[in-house]
Amino acid sequence: MFTNLLIITILVIVFWLGATAFYLYTSRQQESLEKDITSLQNMLDKTKQDAR
Repeated sequence: MFTNLLIITILVIVFWLGATAFYLYTSRQQESLEKDITSLQNMLDKTKQDAR
């Protein structure tokens, strides 16, 4: 009985560690994408000003 409980506990811990790692990875990717989008917007604004 306790072996099944131990296996379930280990699986739950592994799941939460994986979910936390995935969240941290995707949140860092989002920050990087936001920086890229901001720099692209700035570049487009500069080209619009130069075209005038």
